[in-house]
Amino acid sequence: LITHGFCSFIKDAESMSYKELNTTIRKLTKQMHSAAAELDFEKAAMLRDKIMELKKMLHEIEED
Repeated sequence: LITHGFCSFIKDAESMSYKELNTTIRKLTKQMHSAAAELDFEKAAMLRDKIMELKKMLHEIEED
């Protein structure tokens, strides 16, 4: 997912199930922490933004 552009990432995410979104959020969170530990703050910030977008999608699913 990370290798795709942000727009295609979000398009892919829109077709994910609730469980898949949760799994992806956990994986991206681990990657974000690793990037921050390696002082790659730009990558960590990009991952943080993607995580926030996925969490927003997750909440929309919960409301339905």
